[in-house]
Amino acid sequence: MPQEINGTPEKWLSYDSEQRLIAARHTIEAGDPDQLWFLTSAYLVDQQVDGRPISSHTLHTYRIGVRKFLQFVAEKSAALDALPNMQVYADWLGASGHSPMTVRTRVTAAQHLVRALQWAGIDNDLALQRVGFPQHQGHQKTRRAYTNDEVARLLRHADVETRVMVLLGVEAAFKPAEMLNLRLGEVRHDLNQGPNLCIYRDQPGGRVAVESVPLSTPLRQALQQWAAVLDKMPNKPDSRFLLSGRADYIEDKVRQLCQRTDVQYEGAGVEGLRITAGARFYARVGNKGQLRGFLRMTSSKGLEKYVLAASQLG
Repeated sequence: MPQEINGTPEKWLSYDSEQRLIAARHTIEAGDPDQLWFLTSAYLVDQQVDGRPISSHTLHTYRIGVRKFLQFVAEKSAALDALPNMQVYADWLGASGHSPMTVRTRVTAAQHLVRALQWAGIDNDLALQRVGFPQHQGHQKTRRAYTNDEVARLLRHADVETRVMVLLGVEAAFKPAEMLNLRLGEVRHDLNQGPNLCIYRDQPGGRVAVESVPLSTPLRQALQQWAAVLDKMPNKPDSRFLLSGRADYIEDKVRQLCQRTDVQYEGAGVEGLRITAGARFYARVGNKGQLRGFLRMTSSKGLEKYVLAASQLG
């Protein structure tokens, strides 16, 4: 057995029980997230009873969940062979503002990892004790806005790309999906053409600009700086304006920035950036119709959280 495990799901399935245990111990010691996922996916294949393959969407969701759980384990300085009850993780997810459905999905992925470790011979019954979930989603806690002081600290310490994310949120009320959908050529074109940034959508005939968003001076400068960085970047993989199209990429970057600057991420999250933009706008104009237009919303449903956040700005 090599000192460094470099396997695949198929390799994990080919091991006998002794080899699998040795490989699992090496992987735990190395803290290798890729190998821990390969182990988990091998376990999922081994446990199939009807012969039907697991969908690629489900595997992608579980892989994100395993990575998130490993981040939690690292933050709590826990050991994979001595994990706390999974209820601790579920409560932590809930306190971070995740929806009940997301909590269930991520706990399920973490449970699959724990069961995969058991399958490999690393026993931990405590981690799989019963977990209590909300019986229904009900009314979810409203995300808070970031205070002016928190925004200033985030911008002061952000790298160039994350600064763009923060400003797109707090200045232009961009949703994460809108940030991920930006393309370098389109942003460069808009910066050269005038004062607005367009939001594009894929249509049958190609990408079409469907919204036009005014740019503040700080946001324009941040976009120009990041575009200049991208222009000098060798072997950039595609036309995206951000370096990844993963749904959780922005979440990870903003969470890490909050940790570096001692800004509380829980309760605000990435959505808190857009809520900050809406709250600041409403505090200035005091008109819900104009707020709806600023947020590019088709109806007035959901505006109250921005109005409430405006009264709590500090």
